[in-house]
Amino acid sequence: MDKLCDKVKKMNNINEMKDYVEQELIKTMIIGFLDYYKINLNYKDFVTLIAINYFPMNFIIHNKEHYNLINKLVQNINKKQKISNWEQIYDILKTIEKDNEDEISIKYVTIYYNLCMMLNDVNDERIVNEKNKYYNLLKNIKKEKTDEYIILMTKNLTKTNTYEQFSKEVVFNKIDNDIKQDDFSSILKLIDVIRIKLCNMTPNRNDLINEINENLNISFIKHKIDNNIMDLQDIKKLFHFIIRKIKDYQCSNNDNEFKEYCLKLSKEENIVIILKCLIEKIEEIENDIKKFKESIKKNNS
Repeated sequence: MDKLCDKVKKMNNINEMKDYVEQELIKTMIIGFLDYYKINLNYKDFVTLIAINYFPMNFIIHNKEHYNLINKLVQNINKKQKISNWEQIYDILKTIEKDNEDEISIKYVTIYYNLCMMLNDVNDERIVNEKNKYYNLLKNIKKEKTDEYIILMTKNLTKTNTYEQFSKEVVFNKIDNDIKQDDFSSILKLIDVIRIKLCNMTPNRNDLINEINENLNISFIKHKIDNNIMDLQDIKKLFHFIIRKIKDYQCSNNDNEFKEYCLKLSKEENIVIILKCLIEKIEEIENDIKKFKESIKKNNS
C-alpha cells in the first residue's frame, strides 16, 4: 500500500478519497494514530482536514452552499489542534503506516486469499475485482516480493483453515440478516448440512437415519418456509431434536460438559449463535469419531 497521503494525492476527487478512508482498516488506523500522537481531533474533523488540504478547489466547488460552514469548521479544527503545517500531519501518517505495514499486509493477504478461495465456489466478476484490488494494495507494500509473500502466507492460511472460518461467517451473517427480515430460507441449507452430518455418524443404523430424516425433513421445512408458516418455535423444535441427537453421540465422559453446553443453549435467544454452537459441537464429535477410528486402525495394523 502506498503511504496513505501519497494514495490520497493520486485520487481524482473527494468522493474517491472519502470511500478510501472509510474502509474499516484505514479508519481504524487513522483513529489509532490520532490517539497515539495525542492529536486532539476526531476522525471526521481529520478527514475534512485531509480533504481541504488535498482537494481545496474541488472541495469548495462541490460545497458552495456550505462555504461559510467549511471555513468555520477549519477554524474550529485549528482551535482544537494547532496544526497549520500539513507536512506535520503527513509525517505522522508516513511514520504510523510504516509501523503498521506487517499488520496491514497480513490483513490484505488474508482478504485476498479468502476471495481467491471464494472464486472456486462462486464465479462472480465483483469478487474478481475485489481480489485484484487487494492484490494491488498488497503489491504497494511488498513490491516485487508480493507473489512470494502470498505463496508463503497461503500455506499458513490453508493450515489454519482460514477460508473455512471465513465462509462460515459469511453464511452466518446472511442467516442473521435474513432472520431480521423474517426470512428463514437461508437456515434450510444449514439444517440439511446438520442432517447429513448426523446421518453419517451412524452409517449402519437405518433406524436412526430414518429418525433423523423424519425429524429434519428438508422438503417439509422448505414447504413451511415457502408458505410463510415457519416461525421461531418451529426452528427451536428442530434445535431441540438436534441437541437430543448430539447427546446420543456425545462421549459419556463429557456428560458434565454437555450439561453446561445445554444450559448455555437454553439461555440463548439468538438463532445464529445457537446454530454456531450446534455446528461446532457436531464437528467436535466428528473429530472424536475420526480419532477413534484412526486409533482402532492403528491398533489393528
